[in-house]
Amino acid sequence: MLKEDVLQRRSPSRDANLTPFRARPLTTLTASAYLATLRLGSSTGFGEQSIVSRQPRHRADHSAEQIHDMFAEAFRELAMPFADEERENAMMSVPVDGVPFGERPPEFRRPGSNFYATRHLEARAVAGMLVELGIRDGVVNVIRGDAPDVTVQYADGRRFYVEHAMVLDEGAQRYSIGVEDANVAVGDLVKSSTEALRAFENGLLTVRLNRVDLDKRFEPLPVAREMVVLLEGLTQRVDLMRADPARMPALASMDARIFYRPGAQGAGPIDMPAYHARLELLEPSLRAVLAKKVRKAARYPVRCHPLWLLLTVDLHFNNPPLAECIAKRIVAEGNFGGFDRVAMQISRVNSIVSDSR
Repeated sequence: MLKEDVLQRRSPSRDANLTPFRARPLTTLTASAYLATLRLGSSTGFGEQSIVSRQPRHRADHSAEQIHDMFAEAFRELAMPFADEERENAMMSVPVDGVPFGERPPEFRRPGSNFYATRHLEARAVAGMLVELGIRDGVVNVIRGDAPDVTVQYADGRRFYVEHAMVLDEGAQRYSIGVEDANVAVGDLVKSSTEALRAFENGLLTVRLNRVDLDKRFEPLPVAREMVVLLEGLTQRVDLMRADPARMPALASMDARIFYRPGAQGAGPIDMPAYHARLELLEPSLRAVLAKKVRKAARYPVRCHPLWLLLTVDLHFNNPPLAECIAKRIVAEGNFGGFDRVAMQISRVNSIVSDSR
């Protein structure tokens, strides 16, 4: 199921003027890039972006609801379900800081990024929780703050407070951000090389990193510089090429596989794996986040109650049944400290898999 935020870690597409790689407000997305990552694309092994002929394009000032509609239209061509419209409409109507969530432009970690900001994730998670638990009626405002993260206000004067946290593989998250930074850096660096810029603008470079140590820091600039060197030598189609260790040591150390299609457009340059969080880290990550939030809750005064904890498990762990099993076991243990209620959900699906009540 794809929604407005299903591509929290999506790969950016580019058009001829390279605007997504210059950190400008214009962001271009393709539903096809995501589907190709899910192995629904062509069988060439290259992942050509040919599945969806329509490429949803949106600006950073488009609302969440407008972006949702763009992707829904694209997916109709595949006769694929896009979202539970009734639940989606209810979630989009939740007022966040005085404005319906669906009317707000999405917030990213920085201009031009494809990673949503923490405040945006908090708003979406709480809005989804309210709908999932059947407590959305009467909500007049969801106010984002710092301590606690969110205040939910009702028309009759009732309110409760929410602490929210994402449950992530931190190494995988750092890698994802590093890949995005490398892709952005390539767009900046090619401007200093006529040959590299020509290849970059007039074709599709795809680089797949097959050997990545998620416990090590991913350095985006050395990788980006080597990709510019690579682009300077590209003049024709490349079906598969390995990085030369002498000229591209950083790429070679990650067993980079290189593809190039003159005249093509799509996602890249570095492919982002669809699901790359390490499943063995799911439970320890969840417990670590819970413990951190319990320590924080102990410092809140009585006026910050009822105090809820909402934990969102990153979908990149790619095992919702296991996440649900672990969440239910942890909730059953009941070690919530100062929290009055604890709920856990799966990222982007916004499905509550465990609730302490």
